[in-house]
Amino acid sequence: MLNTETRENIYKETDLREIILILEKRKKLIFSVTLAAAALAFLISSTMPKTYLVNTSLQIGTIVGEASVNQNVAERAIESVDQIKDKKNKDIYGVLVRQKLGIDQEKYPEIAIEVGKGTAIVSFSTESSDVEFTKKVFRELNETIIASHQKIFDSAKARIEKEIEIGNDNKKRLDAKIESLTAERAVLLDEVAMLQRRLIENFNVGNELVKMNAKQELEAINQGIEESYLKINESQRETVALHSYADIMQPTKVVKEPHASESPVAPKIGLNTILGMVIGFLVGIFIVFSAEWWNKLREIK
Repeated sequence: MLNTETRENIYKETDLREIILILEKRKKLIFSVTLAAAALAFLISSTMPKTYLVNTSLQIGTIVGEASVNQNVAERAIESVDQIKDKKNKDIYGVLVRQKLGIDQEKYPEIAIEVGKGTAIVSFSTESSDVEFTKKVFRELNETIIASHQKIFDSAKARIEKEIEIGNDNKKRLDAKIESLTAERAVLLDEVAMLQRRLIENFNVGNELVKMNAKQELEAINQGIEESYLKINESQRETVALHSYADIMQPTKVVKEPHASESPVAPKIGLNTILGMVIGFLVGIFIVFSAEWWNKLREIK
């Protein structure tokens, strides 16, 4: 058993110059270990399954809320980003996709979600070694979201189309009313003209009263025609506004089909080879100094 003084003497003898000489003497061994480690890292990395980044993007559709033509109508997303994230985190989409594809949860990829700043673009991504399967999952995910959004979009669009239809029906009704009032006005105008001629020929209190009543009816008819035209103009403004609302609305759609990166994201063969080389170099130095230390111990014994 070596005492403490002997161990201290061994350590003192290994100065910087000796370290350099040892490295120079054993450089072939260090080089061989370094090369072997790099080759091993390269071989392992080359045989590992290649993993690619697969992603897809959706543009969330917009609809408008219920409002009159005199109100400012703001468009809104069919579904907020927070709602989509919440459904994704609660695996609501995952359950539906797995049911449609007939796969279990173990095969379902871990999907990340990103939202474009200031846009309605939602992107889904994952890293996968089975690119075609992952693309299939993403296509089904897109279809699931679009289908749920389409129901909301169709309902909002049907409501606006119904309001447009009601507006058109009101216009037809008002047009018919104006036509009827115009015909009545023509009759009354003829009646007033006739009474006017009679009064000129022979003034009669009864005829004067009839004439006054006819003029009052005529004023009422004119007012009714004017009010009907005002209502038609208002209805037309509402119809134009409703058409503009319909133009604003957009359904959710795919803006980027499921796509895989051209180069694999893993394994990083070059980086792994360099790391293997560094580790091999350090291991080689450790082996060399361990061997020298062991040889000195044997000489002292």
